[in-house]
Amino acid sequence: MPDPFDPANMNFNQSFDGGPKVRKILVNVPVVKPNKKDFIRVHPTMCSRSVVLVEVENDAKKDAFYITPAISRMGVIPSGDATIYDLRLYCNRKADVFVWPMKLQTADGSEMDWFITAKEVAKLAESQWLRVQSNKAISSYEPLVAKTISESRLGPTWSGPQSFGSPLRTRSSKTSTTPCSASCAAGNR
Repeated sequence: MPDPFDPANMNFNQSFDGGPKVRKILVNVPVVKPNKKDFIRVHPTMCSRSVVLVEVENDAKKDAFYITPAISRMGVIPSGDATIYDLRLYCNRKADVFVWPMKLQTADGSEMDWFITAKEVAKLAESQWLRVQSNKAISSYEPLVAKTISESRLGPTWSGPQSFGSPLRTRSSKTSTTPCSASCAAGNR
């Protein structure tokens, strides 16, 4: 029997090469604007254009519900309650995945600088890490580009679902059975 008090027998092998491998499984994709403290990258192709969402506030929580085009055409949703968005898939440096809802226009049909600059910043974030910061003085978003991220961490390796709807279907299959209520968490995490 080895001596339990011998320092050579107390060493713990810290080689993690032979240990279990893990990977994160995507089960929830929050629909939320980027956190101003996070550096983000936007997926270059996974986007959904002109999607109708209805936001419902319950207590301190806000939920966004996807409305199918067929339900939208039926006119059952009051026009003031539904908003048209572009949805962009993005991740932060911790590899957390989110959907960025970008309003297309105001209720009267005009485009605000906030909406225009959000789309421009998302386009820039397709190729570089940046933070999205709001500037109320000029009513727009400003990109803050990361200059010190090493060349080995240029960008995320996008894998997984090949269609934008897959993360939303994953979430909605647990929470709803109706075609018009694919619920996604909204607000801050």
